[in-house]
Amino acid sequence: MKIRYALIKNFKGVKECSIQFGDHAIPRTITTLLGDNGSGKTTVLQAIGLVLSLAARRTSSVDKFRWHGFLADRISSMGKTSV
Repeated sequence: MKIRYALIKNFKGVKECSIQFGDHAIPRTITTLLGDNGSGKTTVLQAIGLVLSLAARRTSSVDKFRWHGFLADRISSMGKTSV
C-alpha cells in the first residue's frame, strides 16, 4: 500500500494540512517533512499512523493507539477532526 494524498483537518494542533505524496497516480518512494520544532511534523505522522493502524485493525480504537506522547483526548481540541 502506498499513500498518494493526505488531508488532515483539526487534528491536535493542525488546523488543516494537505500533502500530496507524488505526481498524479505515481507515488514518491520518499517524502520528507521539514519544519521548526513544534510546527506539527510529528502530529501529521501521528494522524497518518492512526488512520493506517485503524484501517489495518492493529488498533481497535483511538484510545488504544500506541505512540509515545500521543494523547487521544487532544485529537479534537480544535473542532471536528478528519484525516
